[in-house]
Amino acid sequence: MLILLFIFEFSKPPKVDWRPSFNHEHKKPWGTYVLYHELDQLFSDKQIELVEETVYERLKFVWTYSTTYNTYVFLNDYINLDEKSEEKIYDFVQNGNDVVFISNNLPYRILDSLNIVTRYNFNMRDTFDMQLSMEEPIFSEPNISFDKGINGNYFSDYPDTGVVVLGRRWLDGEDYVNFIKVPYGNGDFYFNTQAYPFTNYHMLKNDHHIYVSNVLSYVRGNSILWDARYKSDLASSSHPLRYIFANDSLKWAWRLLLIGFVIFVLFSAKRKQRVIPKIDPLQNTSLDFVKTISNLYYQEGQTEDIIYMKLNFFLEEIRSKYALNTEQLDQNFINRLSQKSGVNVTLTKDLILYIIDLPKRNLTQEEVLITLIKKIENFQEKAK
Repeated sequence: MLILLFIFEFSKPPKVDWRPSFNHEHKKPWGTYVLYHELDQLFSDKQIELVEETVYERLKFVWTYSTTYNTYVFLNDYINLDEKSEEKIYDFVQNGNDVVFISNNLPYRILDSLNIVTRYNFNMRDTFDMQLSMEEPIFSEPNISFDKGINGNYFSDYPDTGVVVLGRRWLDGEDYVNFIKVPYGNGDFYFNTQAYPFTNYHMLKNDHHIYVSNVLSYVRGNSILWDARYKSDLASSSHPLRYIFANDSLKWAWRLLLIGFVIFVLFSAKRKQRVIPKIDPLQNTSLDFVKTISNLYYQEGQTEDIIYMKLNFFLEEIRSKYALNTEQLDQNFINRLSQKSGVNVTLTKDLILYIIDLPKRNLTQEEVLITLIKKIENFQEKAK
């Protein structure tokens, strides 16, 4: 059954994926593969950089654009920038660069800050035969008809001074402004409400590519930053299995592989189970090692070395546990040790004074070692 299902799915004619993409790698109708690979011809004298990071990450250091003239191009059906990225966009244009937004839904905060209002013509349908025109008569084929993908957004209100109308959309003899230029600081914003004419479907149909080249003729500067981040299918375009999922036959093959693997695991697990070996717990030999070393010192009669080792271990415990400096064992140290350990000052002082007087005692006597150990253990039992 799995084999028959695979053959059936593989023999089916491929379906056309009409989901909006605007991804430069996608060859489906609403991708921009054709346009992106024609950029070198359209801008033969410019350097083109594909930007796959956020605007904020790319424009963190705006001063790098102070000596060169650049244009940042955004193309998608919906563009939504975060506030940090919008701040960088303003600085970028303020310093003498251009930003081109080509989208059915433009960034509303930027439009609002520039006093620009868009509206939607609800009388439109996707199957209407629309015309897009350029305002300046120098362009060849100023009016071009489009039969699919044209949306109803247009600019209904904008400042009277400074804003330049560059293009219009025509419907039933009425025109609607869809392409404008807005000066800002030393640079310019370009807004176009029609994104679908730039996709593969229209780039390969009739003379639609002429409109695209007319619009992009306004792109100036030494280099072009072509956005690849803000796309409708960013998650799928960055998926490691995007090539498999983009092909129906490979996608079904992947599904059958996963199903077969699950079936194999289920039946294989019932037939056999790996023997779990017995693992003995690791033995702690630290205590045996300490006993061996201490007996060695004791048998050799080296009580002085044992005293100093015991003292060093105790002082290291104070440093690590109570974060106290043990270089000066004075009254201040005694008070702080008593406060942090919770041991009364009398017992603490008795121990520290005994440690201070050790150099005056005969360290070869066992009584000195035994007394030191008892005082330290007594302190440790009462410490918190």
